[in-house]
Amino acid sequence: MADTPPLRWLVGNELARHRNGAKLSLSDAAEQSGISRNKIANLELGRQAQYPEDIAAVLTAYGVSASDIERLTTLTGRADEAMWWGRGNRSSPTG
Repeated sequence: MADTPPLRWLVGNELARHRNGAKLSLSDAAEQSGISRNKIANLELGRQAQYPEDIAAVLTAYGVSASDIERLTTLTGRADEAMWWGRGNRSSPTG
């Protein structure tokens, strides 16, 4: 994860959690979402850019609620920002 932006890593973890919650293998997820197995794996690991339309397609295939899809696609738009939190940032865990 050394070069993976933290927010991309977080979105990837959420994708994996929802896929596992839906009891789908990567192959099943690919078939249901229309996105390749390798791309889903890379999205989950944060190895490639995450686009809102891909995230929405995957989460829809997993049966995720509209509010969770909205939350994660919104985060996806910010996932490649170098620092989405840090010392002095009001949204950081330590503020």
